[in-house]
Amino acid sequence: MGRGSDLFALREPLPKSAALALGLVAPALVLGVWCLLSYGGFVPPDFLPSPTEVVRGTIQLFVQQDLGRAILVSSRRIGLAFLIAAAVALPLGVLMGAFAAVHRLFEPIVAPLRYMPISAFIPLLILWFGIYEK
Repeated sequence: MGRGSDLFALREPLPKSAALALGLVAPALVLGVWCLLSYGGFVPPDFLPSPTEVVRGTIQLFVQQDLGRAILVSSRRIGLAFLIAAAVALPLGVLMGAFAAVHRLFEPIVAPLRYMPISAFIPLLILWFGIYEK
């Protein structure tokens, strides 16, 4: 078999050089199409800014509008929320798994929440906590 057929062999690992090359193809392809569409004028800049405009805007956000601080504040909120969720969920899960009475008590509350996507809670959380820093 030829060298090219090794890439499509079933359940065979890829050579490291091929894996690296294939891992770079998709981002390069996306960047190339993005450049073609934005610099070529196929899409208006209001809908698809050029890569240089995105880099320039990102730098401006970091320097002039304190994006770094906003990222730190959001990261702190996410970390705190994770700690609170773990502090409630882990003991509750252990107790529900260990004791049938606790399982029966909390199952009607936990069961419907188990299958809801997290994004479904966003409107409720905004109503409860608001969207501004206090």
